[in-house]
Amino acid sequence: MAVLQVMANLPCRDPVASAAFWKAVLDFETDIDRGFLTYLKRGDTSQRMRIAVVAEDRDKLPVVSFEVDDLDATLDRAVAAGAEITYGPATELYGMRRFFMRDLDGNLVSIVKL
Repeated sequence: MAVLQVMANLPCRDPVASAAFWKAVLDFETDIDRGFLTYLKRGDTSQRMRIAVVAEDRDKLPVVSFEVDDLDATLDRAVAAGAEITYGPATELYGMRRFFMRDLDGNLVSIVKL
């Protein structure tokens, strides 16, 4: 199993305004825009510097997302390590496959396969 990227998730009231803010401050550019969720990136894909600005409730938003190459193997490892699976695994309408888990300290984490 390989971790392909780590992405911070930033809750916001307005994804458009938040994306504009991060573009102005750190020169991010839009990678994917789904309206309620905007992925921002910086540099070429080898850098994998991305953030997500998401219009969601802070308590329901994972603090971080890990993109992996094998979601099923990662799910098995998470369960074996004692993680609480709170959502999924599911394939979303936009094609992403993911699950949410809580780590041993209760942090909500998203594991995704794009």
